[in-house]
Amino acid sequence: MHAYINHFLIAASELQSMQVECNGLQKECSALRSDKQDMVNKHQKEKNSLQSECASLRAEKEELFKAHQKEKASVQSQCEALRSEKEALLQKQQQLEQDLVSLRGQNTDLNSKLKVLQESQQELEKSLVAIQLQHQQDNIKLQTQLDEAESRSKALEKEVYSC
Repeated sequence: MHAYINHFLIAASELQSMQVECNGLQKECSALRSDKQDMVNKHQKEKNSLQSECASLRAEKEELFKAHQKEKASVQSQCEALRSEKEALLQKQQQLEQDLVSLRGQNTDLNSKLKVLQESQQELEKSLVAIQLQHQQDNIKLQTQLDEAESRSKALEKEVYSC
């Protein structure tokens, strides 16, 4: 029996040692579960934060896309307006070039006519000078004839009065 008690005491001691070890393992398991739960909570928070950031970035991307589309439409509209303006200016330039060619032709005609008119004016001025000179000479002649006629008239009057 003594061996039985000894054996029982050893078994009880081993059991107690196993129970202490089991309690330690249970505490370690609880700590690991708690750490695991803390990590799961931390990762869940990080996941939620990243999901929120992704949603925010998607919304920002959508806003930027809409703003880009508006800006693109505005720039395209401005480009179309500038193309139309350029086309109108090119047409105006072509019309002005045609007008310039026409005006150059008119200018050449007018210069020719001006030259003819200037030559005619010079001839008319020469004729005028000649006519004025002739008029002067005719006036002098007429004055001389008038003076002679007056002298004769006075002489005749004297003769008539003296007779």
